[in-house]
Parts: sequence; structure tokens; C-alpha cells
Amino acid sequence: MPGGPPVIAQVLKGYEEGRVSLPALRKATAHLMNFLLESGPYQEEEEGGNHAESIH
Repeated sequence: MPGGPPVIAQVLKGYEEGRVSLPALRKATAHLMNFLLESGPYQEEEEGGNHAESIH
């Protein structure tokens, strides 16, 4: 997966140094989750598909 632990460490460092706020992190997380939930396999789950089957 692109990013991973090095990117997480950068984000946490930015938060600790005050370069990014908690509300900004929450907003970015919400946008990411919305994007993921609107994409392929998760849409099938909402339409009655089996989650285990939809991600394989």
C-alpha cells in the first residue's frame, strides 16, 4: 500500500508540531472513508451482497 507507516509518522509529527489540526485530520479521514465507501466492493455490500464475498 502506498504511504504506510512512514506517511503515518509524518502525519503524526505534523499534528504534534501543530502544523495540522485535529479537525483537519478528521475532515481528511471523513473524505477518505467516503471515497472508499462509494467505491466498488462496498457498494455491493449495501445492495445486499455478502461483504466477505465482495472483497475477494
